[in-house]
Amino acid sequence: QSCSFSISHSGDAGVVLLLKQPCNALTPAAPVGIDLEKHRTRRFSSLAQRFFLPGECITLCSAAEQGSKAEAQVFFEMWTKKEAWLKALGVGIGGGLRSLDCSSGNLVQECPMNIDGEASRLYSVSSLQGLPLEAHSVATALPRNTPLRFE
Repeated sequence: QSCSFSISHSGDAGVVLLLKQPCNALTPAAPVGIDLEKHRTRRFSSLAQRFFLPGECITLCSAAEQGSKAEAQVFFEMWTKKEAWLKALGVGIGGGLRSLDCSSGNLVQECPMNIDGEASRLYSVSSLQGLPLEAHSVATALPRNTPLRFE
């Protein structure tokens, strides 16, 4: 089997995402991404103005009207999806946080990934809910319809 993986940590929590696939010498394992962020107080609107798309700034502003907890939740859900996506692309934050639009607020977004020499592959970029981590956001970027198992 071939595999790809992604790792993230924030505060005293960490996550590992591992994708195992049947071995094919001609095709490497599909890239994946995961990001974990502990919610902490930030100047969210300043960060959004600098790194987010205009529609995302509007979404964050609407959340801020509901209180600081809602603002943090929305900010970190958007941020972790963006980081997970950029990790799967193999470019990190410098690859452009504006390359994924998270303004819709959907937990799952579908994105095409173009990999050299291959047809475009559809990816799901998802905020994970219901994890036993208080005040954290976690997001994954995986090939579409890839099942998740938690251990």
